[in-house]
Amino acid sequence: MPRRSAPAQRQAAVVALLLSIAAHLLLLTPGHEKSATQGQAAPSLRQGLQTRTLHSTPGPQAGAQPSPDAPVSRPSKPGLAKAKPVDQETPSEPSPSSLEPTRIAQTSATSSQLTPPPTQVATAVEWRFLLLQDGRQGLARLSWLPQRDTSYQLRLDRQLDGRPLPGWRSEGKVGPQGLLPERFAQQRRGRDAQATNFRRPEGLISFSSNADVFELPEGVQDRLSWWFQLAALLDAAPERYPAGGTLHMTVIGLRGEARDWAFEVIGPELLDLPDRAALPTLHLHRPQIFTYSGEIDVWLDPSRRHLPVRLIYRLPDERSWELLLLDDGLPP
Repeated sequence: MPRRSAPAQRQAAVVALLLSIAAHLLLLTPGHEKSATQGQAAPSLRQGLQTRTLHSTPGPQAGAQPSPDAPVSRPSKPGLAKAKPVDQETPSEPSPSSLEPTRIAQTSATSSQLTPPPTQVATAVEWRFLLLQDGRQGLARLSWLPQRDTSYQLRLDRQLDGRPLPGWRSEGKVGPQGLLPERFAQQRRGRDAQATNFRRPEGLISFSSNADVFELPEGVQDRLSWWFQLAALLDAAPERYPAGGTLHMTVIGLRGEARDWAFEVIGPELLDLPDRAALPTLHLHRPQIFTYSGEIDVWLDPSRRHLPVRLIYRLPDERSWELLLLDDGLPP
């Protein structure tokens, strides 16, 4: 076979190189079209992911800086006890189903307003009531003493058949949102038998009956201050609470159980009081919260700054009791 010359060999090498390049281009063309197709489909996939994200709770992104207006998530204080499933009026433990720990927070969130409701606290009063309990009669004295430095003192003393019953005392401040209790005490023989301390600078509640410490709910009232807080809310804006409506308030017991009290506004009623003509009042009802909590009915007098002139605690035993206004002002 004759041997090729050098120019012929170079020409053959160039032709082989061109053929190789053409073959590679043909092989790459389907892959390039497939990549282009995937690139066109990618925006639709990303759009679908963003739509689903709108229905979920977004988490913080790594390295992202929080907005100055975003709410700050603070961890709960270590060592704080949860609210106990016990009520002051409860003779035995209620069923766990009636004591959901999130019940108060959920109800309060539903009933809360964007701005706090207006309040108008009454001036100093001292009233005497007829006390009725288990077919017996007695007397009760209610003393409300607001001070110029925005503090207040509130007392309820009771006696039945000439024998003193445990008294209630509430002390605290009066602010734009009404009463801010700082200490509630149940007294026997002039001394505090059980006390609830509202440690507002720390955001805590502590009790003399146990060593537990609880977080302080916003707007919470004690077993006596709610009487005047209810009056302050109604007196400031009665149109906010029409008949058929509901007024919510968080009240704490002696052992740490914070509960949402939902008062149903029954509506205007004429009330017969001892030795008085029929009095126009506003009737509110707090239904039973759990098995042994009982029910509460209260009648407020618009002409007396919506203060209660009749109050009934309906409990499932002989501890039920009722107050009826006798006169304005205690005897000297």
